This record gives sequence, structure tokens and C-alpha cells, in this order.
Amino acid sequence: MGILSETTHSRITNGIEHLQTRDVTAIHWKRLQDDSSYADLIAAAFRGETSSTEVVRQILEGESLVVTATDGTETLASARDVFTGYVDANFVNWKLDQSSMPTSNQSVAVYEMQADANFAGMFGSFGVDTRTLVLTQAQIKSFCRDHRAKLRKEGYATFFLFEADTTKGHEFFVADVSVDGGKLLVYVSRFDYSRVWNGGNRLRLVVPQLPSPPALATAPAGA
Repeated sequence: MGILSETTHSRITNGIEHLQTRDVTAIHWKRLQDDSSYADLIAAAFRGETSSTEVVRQILEGESLVVTATDGTETLASARDVFTGYVDANFVNWKLDQSSMPTSNQSVAVYEMQADANFAGMFGSFGVDTRTLVLTQAQIKSFCRDHRAKLRKEGYATFFLFEADTTKGHEFFVADVSVDGGKLLVYVSRFDYSRVWNGGNRLRLVVPQLPSPPALATAPAGA
């Protein structure tokens, strides 16, 4: 137990009006003062991470990570200049070698897994429309080229969600990027892949920076 840091206290203070609308008592506020872990949970709610805190947690919050503008023409199947270690043949086999619309500068955030989950559990834990978590293939390539140091190391995965048109319609896929022997490798999986990934490996996810939703709209009961 300890006194709240100035940063955490500031985040909570900024959201106090929202707490008041939810009949938070003096006991709750005293607990916030005494228990920094509980304070972090509430502060996460103010940042729009409430529904995702049990599965993933944002890291590198103090850093500004921006994927620069792209023309949308680059695809992962043809990105061997960046992914020199390996490019999954299924980008071609599944006909995912598709360009996208141009994109402007995009702020992104990096999250780290805290609990076991499959892809639906990871990305679903944000509690937002799944499409808001999508990056284009050109943006994924750009991030891996320009922010390589932010990828999970030691052969572990960093996941990126993207969309593609298939014979079934518009589908989600996950690009799985790893660093091995100093080289980048990229694999692809279907979003409905049932594998449950080990949260203890602290695998990472990169998604567009989410705007702050109405605070505590999805706060856990008893918060």
C-alpha cells in the first residue's frame, strides 16, 4: 500500500465528476488513497481501458508513437524488405495481398497481454467496435520499419489486426510479427483462430490510439 503518485492522482481527480455520478462513497475514495493498485484500475477506466485491463494493459504511455502517412499500396506479402526473416505464404494463398486506401498520420498504442486469451478475447477486451482496432497492411509495415524497437523481443509475437475482402465477405485477420536472430518475421492467422495465447509471455498488440469514451461507462461492478 502507498500514497498515490502525482500522475495517478491527477488522472483520478480529472475524472472525479464521473465518479460522483456513480454514487461513489467516501469509503471508495479512501480506498483509492490507500491502495495504488485499485487506483490504477480506476485510472485505467478514465483512459478508456476498463474493459481491457484484465486481458491487456497499455505500455509505453509516455511515448508518442505515430505511423506516418501511407499511400496504401504496400502489402505484407510483398514486404520482404522489412520482414527479411520470413513472410507467411498464406498472405498469398488466402488472397490477402490487397492494397488499401491512403492513410494519414496515425497515433497508435502498444498493449501487453496480462492474461491468457485467443484473438477474439484480446481484441474484444477493449469493449469497442472491432473495426476501430484495425490498421492497414501498409501501416503495419510502416510501424515495424519505423518502430522496430517497440516490438516484443526474444521471438515472441506482436499482433496487428487488419481487414481483407474474401469470398466470405469482409473478414478480420491478425498479422503476427516476431523478432528472431535480428530479423523480422511475419505470419498471418484468421481472427477466429481458436488458439489461446499465454498471457505470461507478455505478447503485444498494436492498435490505433483510442479516444477517451464517456468515463466509467463500462466500469466493473463495485468500482
